[in-house]
Amino acid sequence: MKKNIKNYNLEELKQELANLGEKPYRAGQVYEWIYKNKVQSFDEMTNLSKELRNKLKENFSMGLFKIVKKLESVDGTKKYLFNINDGSR
Repeated sequence: MKKNIKNYNLEELKQELANLGEKPYRAGQVYEWIYKNKVQSFDEMTNLSKELRNKLKENFSMGLFKIVKKLESVDGTKKYLFNINDGSR
């Protein structure tokens, strides 16, 4: 099962990328794409090599949730049912 890349702080991600043979500064680039640019996929990280983007796709997920159902009450309260990457809801 792929690991959610958003579960790592910067230092932990540096270590994870080092384990994949990447330089530690790459973790900062990935963090910027995720938290500043708010990308939805690794393919959007255009200043990273295709090789690195493929490594990220093979080893990590982006931890995105998909809305299965949305309920809205008359008082404005909203409830969501999400599909999570592991198949649970």
